[in-house]
Amino acid sequence: MMIELFAPGYLFEVDVNGYARGFHVGVVCRDDCFPTNIQFSAFDDFSDTWFSIPLPGKLWTRAKSDGLEEICRRAISHAIKNGWFGVSGNHEYGTFDETAEVWPGMLEGV
Repeated sequence: MMIELFAPGYLFEVDVNGYARGFHVGVVCRDDCFPTNIQFSAFDDFSDTWFSIPLPGKLWTRAKSDGLEEICRRAISHAIKNGWFGVSGNHEYGTFDETAEVWPGMLEGV
C-alpha cells in the first residue's frame, strides 16, 4: 500500500487555552492515491501535537479535487469542538463529521 502526503494543504491559527497556535492541515493519501484521512500537525517550535481524522470513502474524490478547502474547514470546526488542538502526542480520532460548521477563519494555502 502506498502512503503519501498530498501536497496541497493549509496553514492556520486557532486559539488553544488563550494562545494562538499554528497548525498545518492536509490529507494523507492511500488506496490508489485517494485521500483517506485529514491530517493536522502543529506548526510551531514547542508542540508535538499531531492527529488525523478518517474520511468517509464518498469524500475521497472531493477531497482530492475542488472540495479540499471545505473539507478542511469542516475538520477544523470538528477538532475545535472536541478540543483536539490542545492534546499532545499522535492520535487518530473517530469519523469525519460531514455536518460540522464550515470554519470561517483564515487559511493560507501551501
